[in-house]
Amino acid sequence: MRESEAGGATEGNRGRTGSALRFLRAWGPAILGMAALYLVSSRPGNDTSDFTLLRFITRKGGHYSAFGILGLLFYRALVLGEWPRTWSTRLAAIALVGIYAISDETHQMYVGLRTGTWPDVGIDCFGAITAMVLGAWRARRIAYGKEADKSAVQ
Repeated sequence: MRESEAGGATEGNRGRTGSALRFLRAWGPAILGMAALYLVSSRPGNDTSDFTLLRFITRKGGHYSAFGILGLLFYRALVLGEWPRTWSTRLAAIALVGIYAISDETHQMYVGLRTGTWPDVGIDCFGAITAMVLGAWRARRIAYGKEADKSAVQ
């Protein structure tokens, strides 16, 4: 009886397990981020009759920040999936944020006292764009810092 028929691990099974673990390592944080946003979006809204500027800034800042972080998690997942560290990959991460933002706002239309709005999708995407720009700026500074360190040693 072959090892695979006896229920033992085969080379093919180990390969599938390894690729599943790589997938979870790459995409797990992004999936958890999306799940957290979904849970927050699932809470019924509250009466907006007590609207204040501070409340508005807090809500929109939350959108901006949360989706900026989600953009970084998408970028991380793509890079760990062997996409290059280029602007094309950053644009793909922004596109994924846009798709998720649209689905999130659509979901909110079905939650009590909540509304889905296009301006929120824009804020979400702007958060991701900002995160990508800041991430690229940081990566560039780190790269130049390493080059400066190398030239100082020589």
